[in-house]
Amino acid sequence: MGAHLLLAAVAGYLTFWYGRAGLDGILSPTEQVPEALDTALMVSAGSTYVGWLWWSVVACVNARRIRPLAGSPWLPVWIYVGGPLLLVGVRYLDAGLLRDGVLVVGAVTVAYGHFAVIGSLRSTARRVGAPVAPFTRLIVLPIALPFVQLALALVLSDDVARVDELTFLHALWTVFAVAMAAITWHAARALELACQSEVIRRRADQHTLPSGDVVAAALRRSLG
Repeated sequence: MGAHLLLAAVAGYLTFWYGRAGLDGILSPTEQVPEALDTALMVSAGSTYVGWLWWSVVACVNARRIRPLAGSPWLPVWIYVGGPLLLVGVRYLDAGLLRDGVLVVGAVTVAYGHFAVIGSLRSTARRVGAPVAPFTRLIVLPIALPFVQLALALVLSDDVARVDELTFLHALWTVFAVAMAAITWHAARALELACQSEVIRRRADQHTLPSGDVVAAALRRSLG
């Protein structure tokens, strides 16, 4: 969540940066973004990537302890580690059918694998009794964002200044990053609480004494 918020802060600063460029003319939107912002974007993206990989694997492991049919913890590893490694390894293969096949598999894994992981976590949440709506939003929002940007590009006329368009888009990205951070936290927290509640319930069932009627019925059966 912190990485998402860092990304939102950077996007918000870019909004102010471009807006200031349009107000006083000191900065130009065509200038190179300061290196500090590039570094912040790389750090936020990297920490988000690693953090999400770690949490998704742990969530699948915990869920499988109480629901054997829950999502496999190897799926996030394959998607977030295997897919990029395939794309990197393509450059070391000779041109041919094998290289093309590895490239296609790696590209499909990277492009659609994240949604497969979210779908698996959504199914896991349903099995352990956690709400599935947050995971549905994590699938829908990233898909909807490009269409929203396309619609805005069609609606905004050519009369709109480029700096105003950039300011608006960065504001949109800021809202999107904050929304994704909040939804991710809610989804993760709900799944963890559901797993904890299931573990507590099972432990309580193991230490609960049978009722008097059950004991009496068992004695009658044993005495014939």
